[in-house]
Amino acid sequence: MRKRNVAVTTALLVSVGSLAPTAAHAAAATTIYVNNANGANCSDSAAGAGTAAAPYCTVQAAVNVAGAGQTVLVEPGTYNENVSITHGGSAGSPLVVESAQSQQAQVGYATGSIVVAAATAPAFTVSGTSYVTVSGFATNGMSGLAAKVDGSSNVTVNGLLVNDWTTGLGNDAPVIQVTGGSSAVTVSRNTVNANSYPALIQVDSGSTGNFVTTNALNGYSEGVVVDGSTGNAVTSNTIEDICDEGVALTGASTGSTIENNIVQSLSDDTSGNCAKTTATAAGINVDSAATTGTKLDYNIVYVYENPYDWAGTTYQQASDLDNAVSQGAHDINDDPQAYTVPYGASPAIDSADASAPGELSTDLLGNTRADDTQVANTGAGTPTYYDRGAYELEDPLAPVVGLDTESGTVPSVITASESGADTGWAPVTSWSIDFGDGSATAKQTTSTPEKISHTYTEAGEYTVSLTATDGYGADGRGSTTTTEKVWILNSSVFHPVTQARILDTRKGTGTGGVVAPVKMNAGVALKVEGVDSIPATGVKAVALNLTVAGPTGNGYVEAYADGSTRPTTSNMNYTKGENLATQVIAPVGTDGKIDLYNGMTGGATDLIADVVGYYGPGAGYGAGVFGGPTRLLDTRHGVGTGTNGKAVPVPAGGTLKLTPDNAEQFFGPNETAVFNVTVVDEKSNGFLTVYPDGATRPGTSNINFRTGQAIANEVFAQTGSDGTIDFYNAGTGTIDLIADILGDYDTEAQSGYVPISPVRVIDTRSGKGAPKGAVKAFGTISNTLTGLAGVPTTTPTNVDGWAATATVVSPTANGDLEVYPGYSDNAPGVSTLNFTAGATVANSTMMGNEEGLKIYNQSPGTSQILLDVSGYFSAS
Repeated sequence: MRKRNVAVTTALLVSVGSLAPTAAHAAAATTIYVNNANGANCSDSAAGAGTAAAPYCTVQAAVNVAGAGQTVLVEPGTYNENVSITHGGSAGSPLVVESAQSQQAQVGYATGSIVVAAATAPAFTVSGTSYVTVSGFATNGMSGLAAKVDGSSNVTVNGLLVNDWTTGLGNDAPVIQVTGGSSAVTVSRNTVNANSYPALIQVDSGSTGNFVTTNALNGYSEGVVVDGSTGNAVTSNTIEDICDEGVALTGASTGSTIENNIVQSLSDDTSGNCAKTTATAAGINVDSAATTGTKLDYNIVYVYENPYDWAGTTYQQASDLDNAVSQGAHDINDDPQAYTVPYGASPAIDSADASAPGELSTDLLGNTRADDTQVANTGAGTPTYYDRGAYELEDPLAPVVGLDTESGTVPSVITASESGADTGWAPVTSWSIDFGDGSATAKQTTSTPEKISHTYTEAGEYTVSLTATDGYGADGRGSTTTTEKVWILNSSVFHPVTQARILDTRKGTGTGGVVAPVKMNAGVALKVEGVDSIPATGVKAVALNLTVAGPTGNGYVEAYADGSTRPTTSNMNYTKGENLATQVIAPVGTDGKIDLYNGMTGGATDLIADVVGYYGPGAGYGAGVFGGPTRLLDTRHGVGTGTNGKAVPVPAGGTLKLTPDNAEQFFGPNETAVFNVTVVDEKSNGFLTVYPDGATRPGTSNINFRTGQAIANEVFAQTGSDGTIDFYNAGTGTIDLIADILGDYDTEAQSGYVPISPVRVIDTRSGKGAPKGAVKAFGTISNTLTGLAGVPTTTPTNVDGWAATATVVSPTANGDLEVYPGYSDNAPGVSTLNFTAGATVANSTMMGNEEGLKIYNQSPGTSQILLDVSGYFSAS
C-alpha cells in the first residue's frame, strides 16, 4: 500500500486534566541559545556562550548547563548529535529544550543517506530525571529513533517530526520509547512516518500513568504498543496504513484507556516488512492479561479485517464487542474520512469523549476545539463537540480580499473587495480590514461585504489583512484572517488606455489643427497630459506606437521630454516613401509634452502617434520583465495557433486569436503583454492591428508591412477578459506572424518604470560600449549596462530591467539581431529586428537586468550596432 508522507507543523503542548502543562518560553535571561549556522558566532567553550549573539554550537552543550525554569532554544539547522538529558527541572519550572521554529531544527546522526548511530541512540534520551520538555524537532536523515524516556517522570515529548520510509533495516527499538519505570510521561502531537520499527510509540513494562495523545502515526511498523505497563492512556491518535496492530495493550497493561483514536487501513505488505498480515493483526488488540480495569470507547476502527482482538477473541463490529464484554459501546466502524483533518460527513466530527484521560484542549496543529454547528454533538464530557483523532475540524470560513491591483505609485488608491470563498458555520457578522500602513484610516470594519478604498502616501511593501467573523464567535474558531501583499513604489506603474490616436499631422490631430508634414530637422511638441484618457498631471512617461507616413527622404525620429536637451539617440530610422511604425516609451516634460524630432537630410514626413498607456502615480500595473524573449506564436510552424504544428498563415482581413492556453499561460485576463511581433511572408502590402479580444477593433495600426518584407515592432498587447489577444491582418493577402514575449504589465507585478534622458550605450562605429568596428558575421557583443546617467549606482540591486532601442547600421548582408540577457551563453534564436543589406533598422525592446546584455549578429555579413537606453524598471 502507498505510504503517505504526512509532514505537518506542530504546536507546543497545551495540557488539560491530569497532564503536566508545558512551560511557556522563559524570559530572555533564562533562555539559552543554540545556533550552528554560518556567521552565528557559535562556541561550546567560550565564556558567556548561550546568548543570541554568541550561541552554543551544539544542543548537548546547552543542555549541560541548563536547569529548572530554563529554555534551550535551538535555531533552524542540522545538528548531527544524539542529545542526552540527565538532569531536569521542578514542578512548574521544567527544563525545556525546543526548536525555535517548529520542526526546522533537525537532530540526530546521519551521513548522506546512511544513518551512523541511529541503531544505538535516539536523537534525544531523557534518563533518570524529571520535569523535562522536548518539543518541535525533526530527526535528521533516516535516524528514525527520535526519543527515549528512561527512568524519568513528568517528561513531555511533543511536536516531533519523524520521516523514515526506509524498509528492511529491522530496527530493534521503537521510534519513541517510554521505559525503565518512567511515569507521568506525555507523548503528544508527534508526527511519525516510519517503516520497519517494532512500534512507532512504545511504553514498556514497569512504566505507569503515561499518556500517548494526539499523535499522527503512519508506516510499515506497529502503531502504539503498551507492554506490561499499567494506568496508561492512549487517546486521540490518528493511526493509518501501519503494519500489525494500530493500538496494542500486551502483557499486564491493566487500568488503561483507549479512547478517541482513529485506526484505519492496516497494511498487508507482502515484501516482509510487516510481521503480521491483515488476517492476523487487529486494529486494536488488548491481551487477556491487560483487560482488568481497561476501558475502550469512542474510537473509529476502520480496517480490512479484525477491528478488535479482546482477550484473544476477534470481533468484527463494535456492537459485537460491546455485547460480549461491554467495551466499545460508542466505537464506530465506518470510514473516518480523516487522514488528517476530518472532511465531508466524517463520523469523527463532534463525537469524542472530552473527559478521556490525556485529552488535550487543542489538536495536533494547535487548533482549538470547534463545534460544527451543522453536525449534532454526540460526544461525551464537557464540551460534547471534540473531534476524534489527532485533528480538529475548524470552522471552514475562508474570507477573500480582492485587490484591484497589487502595485501602485505614491500616492496610490488601492481598492479592496471583501468576500467569502467558503461560508462558515454561521453568517459573517463582521468584516475588518487593515491596509497595513499604520495610518489613521488603515483599519476599517463593516457588517456587510463591500469595496473599501485606501490611499497610500508612502512607498513600501504592505500587508493587507481581512478578518471575517461569523456568528460562531470571535474566539479564534469563527474568526479567520487572510492577507495579500501590496507594493507602493516611487517608480511609476503602467496605466493601460484604450488605444487612441493623439497625433496625425495629415489631419491636424495633436497639432492644433495645423495640417502639414514635419519638415527636416524640425519637430512636434506633442501635448500628452490631459489628452484623451491621460491625466492632466503626474505623467512621467507615455507609451506610443509612432508611425512615419510618406517621407520624402531618409531620416530618423527621436522622442524625448519637452524642455530637455535633445539626445544623440534615435527611436526609429526610415527610408524615402516607407510607412514605418515603432513602439516608443517617451519621457514627459514638466509641461506635459514630449518632443518628436524629425532628423532628415532633406524633405518632410507625416507623423502619427497612437497612445497605448502611460506611466504615473496611482494604482496601476507593475512590470514583469522576463529574463529573455520567448517565442509564443509562429504561424509558419503552427506554434501558438492550436493547430498541433500545422502552418496557418493569417488570411487577408482575417484575425488570429492568441489564447493564454495556446501561449503557455505567459499572460492572463486584463493584462498588457509586451511582444516583439514580426510579420513575414506577406503576399501584399498592409498593416497589422493588435487589440484585446472582445473589444472593438481600433482604427490604428501596430505594424505597417510591404510584400515580402520581414519587419518587426515591439507591441503592447492588451488582453481580453479571458486573456485572448487578437491580431488583425489589414492586407489583401496572407501573412505569417511571429510573436516573442518580452514581459508584461499586470496587477500582481512589482516593478515600476523610471524614464531617463535617452543615452547611447553601444555604438560600434566609434567603439562606445563595445569594440570599435563592425560586428563580424555571427558575432556577439556585450555590455554590463552599469554607470548609466540617471540610473542608481547600486545597479543591479535597484534595477529589474531595461527599456532600450537597438539599431543596425550598414549591414553587408541580410539577417537579424538578437538581444538577450548577459548571463546566457547562447543566443535564444529569437530575433529583435530583421534587416536587409545596407538598411538602417531600429526596434524597441525590454529585457531583464541579468548581468547586462548581449547582442548577436545573426547574419553572414558584418553589421554596425547601436543601443540606446531610455529607462529602467525598479521595485523601489
